[in-house]
Amino acid sequence: MKPWGDEATLEWADLPLNPMGRVPVLVHGDVVLTESFAICTWLADRERRLIPAPGSPERGVHDRWMFFCATELDAPLWRIRRNKLLLPEEQRVEEDIPRAMADFREAAGILQAGLGEFVVGGAFTVADIVIAHTLFWSTWNDLLEGFPRLQEYLERQLRRPGCPEVMRR
Repeated sequence: MKPWGDEATLEWADLPLNPMGRVPVLVHGDVVLTESFAICTWLADRERRLIPAPGSPERGVHDRWMFFCATELDAPLWRIRRNKLLLPEEQRVEEDIPRAMADFREAAGILQAGLGEFVVGGAFTVADIVIAHTLFWSTWNDLLEGFPRLQEYLERQLRRPGCPEVMRR
């Protein structure tokens, strides 16, 4: 990395684009976005594809499930991952893993009760991409056992032509 004092030599890769020091980061002109859910939503809005119109009732449902996924499904999965693998052993809190799994399962039950063919009515949206990815991630800890509708939903999403091959294995 080049020294911060010599701004003329800085390259985009040297800049702390994400204050958390993580990926993803999207740079598009003057726009710098972090957080995968925000990036997905922004790209869909920008392209006017895969997302309901702003202010519509469908958009409200879409955003509800996006935020629900981030706070109630994704967050417990990160707690599990950190305490099993990412944190140094001396910082891990093994006792939090069962609580995080229970938190995920509770939220999965809510999602399963409210989920139809797609997250928003009869249309495939960015919310389906995000939720399918999160559900896929949950399978690493067998957290979809007991949720047959979520398993079926995930299988349908994994069969979509645009689904990355790595998720189909």
